[in-house]
Amino acid sequence: MRTVDWIVVLSNDSRPRELMVEVTTACNYACPHCFRFSIRDFRTCYMDSRLYSQVINSALEAGVRRLVFSGWGEPTVHPNVLEMIDEAKHKEMSVVLNTNGSRLNELSEELVRLGVDEVFVSINSLDLSQDVLKGIRSLRTQRLLRGAEKPLVKAIYTITKSSVKNVREVIKHVNELGVRELYFNYYIPYSGGSEGLDCLNDSKCREEFNELLSDATPKILGAGVRFTHAGTAPKFARSCPFASNRALFVRCDGWATPCLYYSRTWTTTVFGVARKLKEVLLGRLGEVSLLKIWRDVYPEMFFKLYFNHLPSCLECPFMEGCNFTSTNESDCWGNTPNCAHCPYLHKLSYCPL
Repeated sequence: MRTVDWIVVLSNDSRPRELMVEVTTACNYACPHCFRFSIRDFRTCYMDSRLYSQVINSALEAGVRRLVFSGWGEPTVHPNVLEMIDEAKHKEMSVVLNTNGSRLNELSEELVRLGVDEVFVSINSLDLSQDVLKGIRSLRTQRLLRGAEKPLVKAIYTITKSSVKNVREVIKHVNELGVRELYFNYYIPYSGGSEGLDCLNDSKCREEFNELLSDATPKILGAGVRFTHAGTAPKFARSCPFASNRALFVRCDGWATPCLYYSRTWTTTVFGVARKLKEVLLGRLGEVSLLKIWRDVYPEMFFKLYFNHLPSCLECPFMEGCNFTSTNESDCWGNTPNCAHCPYLHKLSYCPL
């Protein structure tokens, strides 16, 4: 890549370290804050075993050692999810499961036996999550029975206008359940989403959350639980979670993309500006290797994301009237695609990598 007086070349030993794999787009929940509902006639698909093996083998060849089961669906509803986890563990990969927790109770014994390294659990509505809490308890019980330290359990709680009131109760539950880390995540509005959920753009809601969190912080720290919460304003120290972790995303149809956020065409709203995000496809595994994608297709985008060689749409005074920020096609510096308004880049929402 040429930039001013410099020519930048990707090192020959550069390799991806992590891969987020979407084994299905199906889900057994219908959470109102979920971005799955931003796409009309969203197609449900399941990754077949042959494609999954191709993905795993290509990932290993590329140097990937950490596999994250996540995406636009719930991984545990895939009928072969345990076999998929087993295949990855047999190939000595670190495995992370990002789940809504609905099947944790029935799968907990197998997840511990297989040696899953981490489990991220969404606990988004305590009124509807008794099965989820039961599953986390079962996971802890199975670890104790086997004398196992893994999987580490991490919880994600999405802050909306309706859920912010439950912050204290959430903290109480994670203390009791042995959750290692707790992430508070702001809901990012999207086209077609439920009205009245947006807390990020409501000063009173943000103040309520900050007060509740301040009161509860001593209890969290006293219980030895690490916690993180998303910011309420763009961060000068921006960081793309996928680029920073040298990670890519693979859809259930085998297409590799730069991240989860740009894996589909959909519309989201950040700070009052609606933005149409077009899918960014890098190559289809099974037809091209992950290493070739990393070294031949992704390098320029990787460089700009890793070194923040891009503007910040969310801090720009012309944000509301600029055509560049209305899509992710290009930015005012000439970068394609435009990542300058990504809420994950600005730490306004948490990316479970």
